[in-house]
Amino acid sequence: MKWNTWGMALAVTSLLGSVGAARAEPSMAAVHWYGGSCFQANTSIPVGERGWNVESVLGTTDGTWINKSLTGARNAAGAGLRNIIRIDYRNYKAVPVSSAEYAGWANEFWSVANQFKNEGLATVFIVGNEPNIEGCTTASEYASAFNYLYSHAGRPAGITLLAAGPATYSPNPAGRNADGSCAWGAGNFLDWLGTMSNGLGAADGFALHTYGGSYEGCPSEPSQACSRNGWPFDAGFQSYKQQIGRITKAGLNTRPIYITEINTDVQPGQYPDPRDAYPADWINKAYQDVRNYNAANANRIKALAWFVDRVDGWDSFALRNIPAACQDMKEEFSNLANRPGTVVVSGNNAQAMAGSTSVAKFLMPGQISQLTLSMNNTGSTRWTAASLYRMGAVSGNTTTWSSFPQCGGYSNSSTDARIYVCGDVAPGGTYGFQVRARMPTTGTSAMVAGRMVQDGVAFFGDTQSRTIKLGSAFCGSACTQCILNERTDLLPFYQANGWDTSCGNRDNIVNNYCTGVDPSSCNALKAGACASFCNACRCSGGKHADGTTVDANATFCGYRVCGMDKKEYECTSAGWSAVAGLTCK
Repeated sequence: MKWNTWGMALAVTSLLGSVGAARAEPSMAAVHWYGGSCFQANTSIPVGERGWNVESVLGTTDGTWINKSLTGARNAAGAGLRNIIRIDYRNYKAVPVSSAEYAGWANEFWSVANQFKNEGLATVFIVGNEPNIEGCTTASEYASAFNYLYSHAGRPAGITLLAAGPATYSPNPAGRNADGSCAWGAGNFLDWLGTMSNGLGAADGFALHTYGGSYEGCPSEPSQACSRNGWPFDAGFQSYKQQIGRITKAGLNTRPIYITEINTDVQPGQYPDPRDAYPADWINKAYQDVRNYNAANANRIKALAWFVDRVDGWDSFALRNIPAACQDMKEEFSNLANRPGTVVVSGNNAQAMAGSTSVAKFLMPGQISQLTLSMNNTGSTRWTAASLYRMGAVSGNTTTWSSFPQCGGYSNSSTDARIYVCGDVAPGGTYGFQVRARMPTTGTSAMVAGRMVQDGVAFFGDTQSRTIKLGSAFCGSACTQCILNERTDLLPFYQANGWDTSCGNRDNIVNNYCTGVDPSSCNALKAGACASFCNACRCSGGKHADGTTVDANATFCGYRVCGMDKKEYECTSAGWSAVAGLTCK
């Protein structure tokens, strides 16, 4: 991804991917260099249609990058994504500029492409990356090379070949100086794109890049135009519309567009990097802007890929290092509206929303905890209480929905329970269903699982589910068990050093860890993830609703359980205290 700043010649690197494929239309949700940690599958979307991954081969003879891209493509395909593979002629050189090199290059290109195609990993390929700066390739030079490759006799059947768009916000190269640097001509990157596309004999589509964020005076809203430095073009995310507008040649002006790099920044270190200045919900807003464009333009844009997902040298751009962006990307992968031609589903439909869902990661046996399960109305119907729209417990749920702090509900069993909706939820709206859920008194984990239902009609949409790790009775204090849950390496370490790691000795193990081995790490856990469990309260004499004895050593201030009399009790410094007005199941 790299760009020349307009009017300046900068040395730049590349990185991009390609697109394509037949079969049903996949979601346009996409990442460059799939890593997995910021992907959330919507299981209602078939495998192979859940979005895109872009991989980069930085040279047709570069075995390291070929193998790295094959590995990335395999991982993405395993997650249900399709792959777009970008293949450069050489590192930082999109295509050969001498026709004498065409034949050898074409044989190399199709040899690499066949490795992906024959393994069932990809049929969509991009020819090079940002040619106007990589190799300082002129528009006519790129068009000539692309035309040769497109019509080459060795081209495999069933291949989608995409022409690479320019580096944005850059000048228009007229060739190369004697030292190999770019000799800039008149015009800018948009002029390069217009000339290049007019010089193509044919193409199956185009791979474009567009960037924009709250740097250099650009607005943080990707849907807003960005004007800066007196440049004669949009200098932000809206550049994609101007680029598409330059592809005017008959027969090509309706070809699919794959936006294979987006980001809030364009030059690492020069402007605030995404890791340091990610505007709230930027990815979600960018996807909405493109969905709006697609609604008016026959779903022409097929992919919209954030650069990058896994690190590989781009730490400050990688989704896994930007929690808010990572969460936004998960939501877009699961958003049904990103499937071309499926802006809204007629009738009832719902999407599980991860960002606004709140579920504890660790709880103690029988503990009651308030949870929020958020759903987005992706259908065309309005959810109302009068029409019996509710959140329903489903198979897999092992918690007891004990009480309902919003507008009521009922709980007959772990899989026969409802949370009522309070107000109307219009199409496109999101609603957080709150429930006070009681954990099982046995087992090492619990699952809360719910799905939208219109009672009397049917369940519909995604299942919202979360797994909760559980502590155990008579296996150390709640503080001890929380710390061991956070530090899964401790018990194996102590066991390897001859310690008894059975339940009766775990308080001793954690005490040793906290006072001798690593006090600072322990104190951080006690003040952070385990803060609610690490206090001095202990409450004896309690029994859970099912008659199981509450382990006094595992209690703590704030520990709430359901008693045998179906009242909710809280452990306090004075002992067990009934919570006024709260009954439970």
